[in-house]
Amino acid sequence: MDGPMKQTLRKVCPTRWSSQIQAVDSLRSRYFNVMKILTYLSLSGKKADEKVRAAALAKYFGEFSTVILIVLQNKILGSVDVVSKLLQTKQEDIQKLVEMLSPLIEEFSSLRNNWHIVKDDSVKLAEDWKIIPSFPEKRVRRTRRIFDELQSDERLEDPEKRFQCEVFNYNLDIVISQLRIRFKALHEISGIFGCLYPPVLLRSSDQDVINKVAVLVKAYPENISSNIGPQSQQLKMCFSDSLSKITTVREVAELLLIKTQASSSFPDVNAACFIFLTLPVTVASAERSFSKLNLIETYFRNSISQNRLSSLAIISIERQRAKQLDLNDLVNQFATIKARKCKL
Repeated sequence: MDGPMKQTLRKVCPTRWSSQIQAVDSLRSRYFNVMKILTYLSLSGKKADEKVRAAALAKYFGEFSTVILIVLQNKILGSVDVVSKLLQTKQEDIQKLVEMLSPLIEEFSSLRNNWHIVKDDSVKLAEDWKIIPSFPEKRVRRTRRIFDELQSDERLEDPEKRFQCEVFNYNLDIVISQLRIRFKALHEISGIFGCLYPPVLLRSSDQDVINKVAVLVKAYPENISSNIGPQSQQLKMCFSDSLSKITTVREVAELLLIKTQASSSFPDVNAACFIFLTLPVTVASAERSFSKLNLIETYFRNSISQNRLSSLAIISIERQRAKQLDLNDLVNQFATIKARKCKL
């Protein structure tokens, strides 16, 4: 797509954040075309139900509240989509996930307290779309007061305040709470492995290091011994200069395994790094594997054996490494293994 006018409407996929932001962006860029089609269908549709639904949609998209929802969804989904794409890479770990989620939650919390920013952006967009930037007056529904109730039903009379309270704040509260609830376990895991972070290790005293590694040993008693405390102190003393230049657990593992080759001197620290780095951040890799199976096992390959299907799936998943293999060398190896010696 070279420009917004060549962007087409997208179908929303409930399991992919990228499809949702693409659907909102395409609707925002092709708003006038959508309204033209809805107006045409409402006037010249062949079915009565089609006319009614087109007229209802045209009325809905012509309201100022819809413009605010489009702007709000664009802000929310745009920020989430960036973090979601970063989390799907193989290089990310739980530490980076926590570092990316904290600013995201703070951004949404700040947006909740700045209603005027979303409103101003919506007013500019509504003026471009020739929509009146105001909330229509609607009758406020009230519940019937029971005879023994002391307080009557009180509702917000101002339509703008009512929309801000019932729609704007409500949606942002759901987003913020869901981000905190869904990733609560990852925050707890990050806290357990906090003693492995180089900045935390360098600024902590010896007693703080012992207290923090005790939590780690309690969580993984079968894999990590209590010797990790003295090993962490020794690691801090021997490699303080190198630790001051790195920030992640992955870099600590590379320091012990590759750069210094001192992993045998810190076995428990090395094991803790392995456990931390093998914990999955997302299930994106597993979902891609199942998607590859659907692409490989087509209608014409329905009788494929399980071993061959697994081998083709591995080749497809690890296609970057497969492209680097020499096909001639593989053919020669296969011919050597399968060679049959016949006596004449």
